[in-house]
Amino acid sequence: NSSYIAKVLNIEPFFDELDPLIRDRPKSTPHFNADSELTDLSQQADTFLLHSSGVDEIDDEEESSDQEETRGDHDEVEVVEEPIISTSQKRPSEDESSKKASKKPRKGAANIAVSLLRMVEAKAEIEKEKIKHRTEIDDKRFELEKEKMEIMRQQVAIRLQESKERSLRLELEIEKLKEKNRRENQE
Repeated sequence: NSSYIAKVLNIEPFFDELDPLIRDRPKSTPHFNADSELTDLSQQADTFLLHSSGVDEIDDEEESSDQEETRGDHDEVEVVEEPIISTSQKRPSEDESSKKASKKPRKGAANIAVSLLRMVEAKAEIEKEKIKHRTEIDDKRFELEKEKMEIMRQQVAIRLQESKERSLRLELEIEKLKEKNRRENQE
């Protein structure tokens, strides 16, 4: 009975598309794109609601035509004692009870779809915030690494300068010693 209602309401395709997303989606996706998933689910929900509202419009049209038919049936009842009701025609009490029964699942299915959509939107927002937070942390790490590299570069430059100064001092000492040796050799 519920599968018949689902077929009548045309909600099976929507849930068939939605089930893999809910059931098969991994807990954490390394490259989760919240915007595209949210857009896909929004489109699916819009499609579902469009189909659902289309069914409502068709039901309203059928209801008004059924009411006209039943009015005609009542007229016939007054004229003819026992009208023969074919299987294609619906009795007013059956029609009203089936309409009430079919509208409740449709509203329930729409509420479920809206709830699922809200849950997915909330999860997408959480994922966006996580990605934003991770990006901020990565940016800060990158900046710290840049500063660390700059400090190391400056330290290397200072050591290089100190080495140059030492080598110049040593060259001066060597020149002084050479000069001293020349003087001693000349004497």
